Amino acid sequence: AFGSFLTVFALFLLGILNLLNAYSAIILLCLFICLSFKEIVAFIKICLEDHEIPMPAWPFLTLLLSFVGINLLELLRPIPIGWDDLNFYQNTAKLIADTGTVSSGMPHPWELFMSLGYFVPNFFGATGASGAMLLSFLGAIIGLFALFSLLKKLLPESGYIPFLLVTLFYTMPSVFFQSAIDTKIDLPLFGIIACAILAYTIWKENKKTTFLFISTLLFGFALSIKFTAAFAVVPFGILILFDLYKLGQWRERIYTGVLCALLLILPITPWLMNNISSAEKLSTYSVFFGQSQSPDIYKGFDKAQININKNTTPLKAVPTAPLKQTSKYEELTQYIGYTKG
Repeated sequence: AFGSFLTVFALFLLGILNLLNAYSAIILLCLFICLSFKEIVAFIKICLEDHEIPMPAWPFLTLLLSFVGINLLELLRPIPIGWDDLNFYQNTAKLIADTGTVSSGMPHPWELFMSLGYFVPNFFGATGASGAMLLSFLGAIIGLFALFSLLKKLLPESGYIPFLLVTLFYTMPSVFFQSAIDTKIDLPLFGIIACAILAYTIWKENKKTTFLFISTLLFGFALSIKFTAAFAVVPFGILILFDLYKLGQWRERIYTGVLCALLLILPITPWLMNNISSAEKLSTYSVFFGQSQSPDIYKGFDKAQININKNTTPLKAVPTAPLKQTSKYEELTQYIGYTKG
């Protein structure tokens, strides 16, 4: 999670300097792999170790790995097929790869991270969106590891229960859907928030402020990925303030609190500064939302006054009342429940 933030930050700098292309993206990726070589080897060793898995956990682990494998196979397709990723998330990543720039608009750090999935394959002459969608899927895997680690800490003597809960989470229809069908940023957002909470729990155990700083930085990174992360950032921010109040001296409290606040706003600050620099008219909306890279599918609809007169041949457009935008209601029905039609 921390490495993905550093990768996004470096990609953002390259984009602002107009140096973002397939060559610079691959060089950056190789650089981070070299810097993380020890961590990668250690992670592989941990995965290959002989872990004592309770017998009741094996059915859940088998089911979980089966779902992950199915999702991986579904991601090996040339184009996105979900409405949101096709219209915005994957579209934004593709536009970044095509232009080599970071435009103004709502902060889109994970889309910038997913653009690596277009840069690298394009360098080798390959096309398609599989690489970018796999990077979206990577966020889900990060979340699974973080969730399992949290459950093991909170339920140390629970046996197979963490395996059961992680499997139940991943096999939920909405989670499975966003893992392989509509590859949005919600699961990567969950992964970053889970890692932030995990870092916070580690800090509570060993009181090493490094983990607290990592936690607040990741919470800020989550907020830059999607503003709805505020539902997690605000309560944990209040909780951290209460914890800081219990520290020793006032000087230590103030120093730690100020540094946490700076780390919290650090990930989103470059995006807001980019919006400010490109805004024609400065306003709250232009600072936080700027100009979206995605095409406005409703452009012209607000003033379009058309109605098909079925009694006329050929069909003619007759001015009537403006068309209504109903997508937000249709979007809500997807989460509330299935509707006819």
